[in-house]
Amino acid sequence: MAENDIRPAAELLLRLAIGLELLDRCRALGLTPGQLAARADVPLSTLKNILDGHSRNPGILTLHALCCGLEVPLAELIAAAEQRAQTMELPGI
Repeated sequence: MAENDIRPAAELLLRLAIGLELLDRCRALGLTPGQLAARADVPLSTLKNILDGHSRNPGILTLHALCCGLEVPLAELIAAAEQRAQTMELPGI
């Protein structure tokens, strides 16, 4: 992989890891994405884009609202996602 490809790949992995962390935490609380969206007052379409890794830059306030809906500190979610991203690999890399 070329050096200039590393940052976009790392960013994609982090976006995917954030989505996985949110989904895992929903499941642990017995929440559906729709229920989390309602609790966080975030549009379901926005949450689905984050969960799928399609949101290129989810806003800090959106992530904070989702964390409030999950009753988890934002820093904890980001740290867990960063750790998860370090163990993930993109297909074909």
